Amino acid sequence: MIAASIPVIAARSAPGAQSGDAAGPPVLLVHGFGSDHASTWASSGWTAALDAAGRRWIAVDLPGHGTAARPTDPAAYALEELVAGLAAVAREEGPVDLVGYSLGGELALRLAGAQPGLARRVVAGGIGSHPPPELGAVAGIPLDAALLACAEGVQQSPRDPAALTAFSGRTLLFAGTEDPIADGLDVLADAMEDAEVVWLGRRHHRSTLSASTLKRRAIAFLAEG
Repeated sequence: MIAASIPVIAARSAPGAQSGDAAGPPVLLVHGFGSDHASTWASSGWTAALDAAGRRWIAVDLPGHGTAARPTDPAAYALEELVAGLAAVAREEGPVDLVGYSLGGELALRLAGAQPGLARRVVAGGIGSHPPPELGAVAGIPLDAALLACAEGVQQSPRDPAALTAFSGRTLLFAGTEDPIADGLDVLADAMEDAEVVWLGRRHHRSTLSASTLKRRAIAFLAEG
């Protein structure tokens, strides 16, 4: 594993946040390409919702994003390296419930499938049965050298479709109905052993996470026995 491929823990819930019936493993939050922990999970209300539910959470910044290292070698962003780096964090905290969006959703599914002992449940959104053709278009922002390397490393990685559906535990998949990146989400769910799909009406890739109905369902899903 390349050291620069390990994400950093950028934020976590306050000590003693877990309480009562909400007891469960920590929730590991994984953002997508061109984003970071704060703009994905704090700004959309997820961390506040988890706090209100009494769930512990850990939010990472992936390599090339936020407070993490910003290597410019595409090899540091190969999917297998990013999954291995995320696994290192999960191993220290785990087992965990994984929640990922966009690229983070793909990484969460790949990690859970490859190392199921590290994940109890998975919530993954903003993905479909095929990778987006251009990560830069997903981000909608200017790309610096690190993000260009990330896009190259991810897009040139070998992609075994079975790796996305290998997890046998319970999975919640979600997407906005106006999100073209989520094309084939139902196909992905059908190929999984135990997956539920939530579609958010009139939501696109950048507006899906803020839906209050989504946060309520996801937190309830993670709390189910």
